[in-house]
Amino acid sequence: MKRVAFSLLLVVTILLPSLVVAQIQRAQETEIMQLQKLNRFYRYLNATYVDTLQVESLVETAIKGMLSELDPHSTYLDKEEMKAQAESVDGSFSGVGVEYNILNDTLMIVGTVANGPAEKVGVVANDRIVEIDGENVVGIKRSDVPSKLRGEKGSQVEITVVRRGVDQLLKFNITRDKIPIETIDAAFLAAPGVGYVKVNRFGKTTMREFRQAMDSLSGIDALILDLSGNGGGLL
Repeated sequence: MKRVAFSLLLVVTILLPSLVVAQIQRAQETEIMQLQKLNRFYRYLNATYVDTLQVESLVETAIKGMLSELDPHSTYLDKEEMKAQAESVDGSFSGVGVEYNILNDTLMIVGTVANGPAEKVGVVANDRIVEIDGENVVGIKRSDVPSKLRGEKGSQVEITVVRRGVDQLLKFNITRDKIPIETIDAAFLAAPGVGYVKVNRFGKTTMREFRQAMDSLSGIDALILDLSGNGGGLL
C-alpha cells in the first residue's frame, strides 16, 4: 500500500507543474490571437474604408476605450495631458491648487494643495466642478482642464461645485497663485520618541523631502505617516 501511495503522489507531483505550464501557454495563445485579431481589423478597415483614416486619433480612442472597460481609476494621458501632468509634478506653476480626475464625465476634486488657493476658500476633496467662469464643464476633456484652472498669478477664476450632502450649488472665487511643489506638509515630534510626517501627494521630490524630514526627527522609535487627503501621484 505504501508503494502504491508513493507512486500516486509522484504522478500528481509531476502532473501539477505540467498543468500549470499548459494553462500559461493557453493564456498566451489567447492573448496573441486577440492581438492578431485587432491588427487584422485595422488592416481591413484601412484597406476598405471609404475615407482616409486618422490613425493617431483612432489609436488614442482605442486605448481610452480599453481602459473604460476597467476600473474608474485607470486612465490614459495623451501627449498634452502628460505635459500638463509633468508640470504639476516637476515644476512650479500658477493655478488654483487642486488634484483632479474625470469620473463619469464629471470633473472631480481628488485633493487640494495644502495652503493653496482652492483650500483657502473652502474647496474640499470630492467636490465636483460643474461650471468654470459660468461655463458648463460637465463632459470636459482632461486635456482642457489646465487651460481653464491655470493662469497668471493674481488672476481670478470662479468655479461652481456640487458637494455631497449640500442641496444648493456652491460658488468659489479663487485667486490663482504659485502652487508649491513640496509634497510633505509637516514633520515634527508628536510625542517623545514618536515622529509625525504628513505627505500630501507623491512626486519626484517626495523621497528627498522624506529623508530630510526623517533626519530632522532623529532618535525616534515610532513614526506616524499621515496620508489622509493624499491624492496619489507618481508610483
